[in-house]
Amino acid sequence: SIVEGLEAMFQDAVVRCLCVLGMDRFGDYAGDNVVAPVRESCAQLLAFSALGPARDEIVGLLLDMLKSAPPGGGKAVRDV
Repeated sequence: SIVEGLEAMFQDAVVRCLCVLGMDRFGDYAGDNVVAPVRESCAQLLAFSALGPARDEIVGLLLDMLKSAPPGGGKAVRDV
């Protein structure tokens, strides 16, 4: 149905935003400040999506990402 298709697209967008937050390293230096426009946009989308019914899933994915982050800022498996 249309609703199931929209839910699948929404979940796909959330997962892609989580991937961007985990892997994006771009920083735009404007004066004394560093701006990360792609990460900011993804974070805004995730914040908006956390207001919806999939909030628990999104929080679970974020917690999983934090748990899999290497201690001390080392390289993750995907970066090797």
